[in-house]
Amino acid sequence: GERWRAKADEPIAVGDNVEVADVRGLVLTIRRRNAGSDGAGQ
Repeated sequence: GERWRAKADEPIAVGDNVEVADVRGLVLTIRRRNAGSDGAGQ
């Protein structure tokens, strides 16, 4: 199995809801999901 990595442009705390903004190779760029965002349609 592969070993994925994640990076973020802002601090992410344990328990924060996040979404994947970009994928490059085995590196995910994540960002904090807004409280009102349910991810519908994505």
